[in-house]
Amino acid sequence: MRGKTLIKMLKAIDFLSKPEGATINEMAAHLAVDRRSVYRIISVMEDIGFPIWADKIPLEKEKRWKFEILSLYLLKGGVGLFKGTEIEKNIKSAFGKLSLFLPEGTLDNLSKIKALFIAPAKFAKDYSGKEDIIDNLTTAMLNNETYKIEYHSFYDDKIKYFKIDPLHFFENDGGLYILVNTTTF
Repeated sequence: MRGKTLIKMLKAIDFLSKPEGATINEMAAHLAVDRRSVYRIISVMEDIGFPIWADKIPLEKEKRWKFEILSLYLLKGGVGLFKGTEIEKNIKSAFGKLSLFLPEGTLDNLSKIKALFIAPAKFAKDYSGKEDIIDNLTTAMLNNETYKIEYHSFYDDKIKYFKIDPLHFFENDGGLYILVNTTTF
């Protein structure tokens, strides 16, 4: 990667890390490049595996692109929840790459934030083979989608069917759980 491209990418990471993100036009103006160059920079960042996505904001004409360092870093703290999965491997890989591109001291500052949260890993369950389920639920959360699921109730030993709107993942005793809005059908 050439020096100028690297500098543009570092500036893009910093600019996209704002909570509101940035449009392609805003990035082009900030980086003093054309729109096509912005798309190339985003493409390189995606190829490297950085957490970049476009969000369509209501009442705005353009998508807003975001790079979420804090969310990724907090996710790293819960990497034990994804023990044995492709997700665990990808989180570790992303942080190996991310540390090469961030300004000096950034990860140290994020470590201070991580210290605010305690994620016990002593009872971490193995979720290998469950990547598709986790991915589908994550996609449903991001896209506000409703899913039909089948659930075996141990209380009355019956199969029950629900429509769920997945809201959040959370950890309890090393297990990965999901908070949902639900209706039976």
